Amino acid sequence: MTAADKDRGYWILAPCGVCQERLFAYGPDVEVAVPERADPRRWRTLQLRDVQPHWFARVFPDDVWPYEAQDPESRN
Repeated sequence: MTAADKDRGYWILAPCGVCQERLFAYGPDVEVAVPERADPRRWRTLQLRDVQPHWFARVFPDDVWPYEAQDPESRN
């Protein structure tokens, strides 16, 4: 949410790309606020998967998701 100006209240902004990447760590079902087209002071929720339909992890459907780093010692 950001201040539009002193007379127009606050506008809702969808999460930026960096924020979306961080939120994806919790899964594609996370709900985020996005502005209503007719009035950016109002919002609706969407699942993150719908905000970012072309997320790069969808290219690798066989990978474990969410990604879990393996123990470096187990690679030996």
